Order: sequence, then C-alpha cells, then structure tokens
Amino acid sequence: MTSKAYRAACSYILGLLDAQTEFDFALDNVIYYCEKIFPHEDFEAFRKTELIQEEIGFLKEWLNELLEYSSPHADISILWFYLVCENLNASYSIDFCFAGDKKQELEKYRASFIDSPDYLPERHLAHSKLLESWSKTIDELSFDTSFFVEYVLGMTYSSFAARDLATYFAQRLTAPKPRLVKAGFRLGDAIRVGVIENGTFTINK
Repeated sequence: MTSKAYRAACSYILGLLDAQTEFDFALDNVIYYCEKIFPHEDFEAFRKTELIQEEIGFLKEWLNELLEYSSPHADISILWFYLVCENLNASYSIDFCFAGDKKQELEKYRASFIDSPDYLPERHLAHSKLLESWSKTIDELSFDTSFFVEYVLGMTYSSFAARDLATYFAQRLTAPKPRLVKAGFRLGDAIRVGVIENGTFTINK
C-alpha cells in the first residue's frame, strides 16, 4: 500500500470523528472499509460484537482506577492515548496505553515516536481483550494486508477511545492550562483529537 492510501484512510477516520460517530459504529465502518480494499480476506474475526460493545465501559473502569492512583501532574500539557504493538515471547501483541508529556505538538497529524513520556503511570496499559483478539487475527493476515488493517483499525480504535474517555473524564483531566489530546501509535502516526479545558473536552479544537 502507498503512503497515499494510508493518508486517505486517516482522512476517512477524521471524517468519522467530525461526524461524531459512535465507537462501535466507527469500528464497523472501518472493517467494511478494509473489506472493500481486500475482498479476498475474511474480516469476520474482527467483528467481536460483544467485546466491541463492552470496550468503552471496560476502558472507563481501567482509566478511573488509574487516575485514582496516579493522575497526571499539572504541568502535563499533552495526553496520549496510543497503541503499543510489539512481539512478546514469539507472539504479536497490541494494547492500549495512557501517558502524557509536558511539551505540546501542535500539528493535527504527524509521525510520532513516544520513547520516554514525562507521565507514564504504573497501570498505563489497559490489557484489552478486544485488542488481544485483534492482534492474533492481524498476525494471520497476509503481509501487506496486515499492516494496513492494523493501521486503520488501530487509528480508529485509539482516536474514538480517546474522544470518549476525554469526554467522560474531562473534569478530572482538567489542568490550569488547556491539555491537548492525541491518539495513534507509540511508533507511527498520531492525530490530534481535541482539547480539554475548564472541565470540557472539545473535539479537534
């Protein structure tokens, strides 16, 4: 796949965000998007309906517990909701992470390399069953397909999860100065999702 295809996919995801699409509906949309591009692949394994419907509730419980033990300090100006993708013990793994940095990156869309964030709580990984199931399915796809599908599903998952969590926890994540909310991959692309200010999350501000 060309970089143009990846940019087009990202624009598609941003369009779903702008349309205030629900998390589960957005995932269903991008699975269908992938099916159209790779009609020879079977995408039914990604449609974990029960897990998808329960995911935001699960993430809210995880982040609520995390914030009780370790809220970001006042000088953290950017909040990261990103995917960590890695090979562990000869198996592929994807998980969702919450972290933060003191320095804001103002671009709406950029490549990222999150090496040592200023804020990385002990319970920063969600241990998502949905992402665990996807990682196994992605690992079984053909080489070219797997990279694109991981990108599109990962960007959608992280962006919409970031939006919903930032909206729900806006009061607790408010700082003296506005906080930028970004989502994407630890190693790869990231997008600006919105801003938390005065107890309110505003998308793509």
